[in-house]
Amino acid sequence: MHAKILLIEDDNGIRETLCTVLDWYGFYTRGAENGAIGAAYLEQCEHENSPYPCLILLDLNMPIVDGFEFLKLREKAQWKDIPVIAMSAHEKIETKANYFVKKPFEVELLVQKITEILDLKTTGQLTISTSNHPSKEPHFSSGSST
Repeated sequence: MHAKILLIEDDNGIRETLCTVLDWYGFYTRGAENGAIGAAYLEQCEHENSPYPCLILLDLNMPIVDGFEFLKLREKAQWKDIPVIAMSAHEKIETKANYFVKKPFEVELLVQKITEILDLKTTGQLTISTSNHPSKEPHFSSGSST
């Protein structure tokens, strides 16, 4: 089975493009247009006893429930150990996400980072911390505007 990724992004074009590209790279990607829909999907996974996503890609600036509110919900939920890559057009922002990607970014670099995170998770070398800190990961900043 391919790794399942939850992509929470309010921009339809970005969400559909990233879902398509990540699916092409062999991931199973589920899109959600805001944090409320993303949280509902995770609660559905819990209720149906189906596997949670291996990773969450999260836009920070969205209507209804934004990325910051979603991260607060995540702290109290069963899914607090799922690694999160926060995405924003703004400079690196202090969040409770595990990694940060600055938009626009090159999709290949994002896929590389996802693969590294999932490899670390698989080998048990990934430690998830929800402490409030800016990520020490590099910005992915040149290239396409996905």
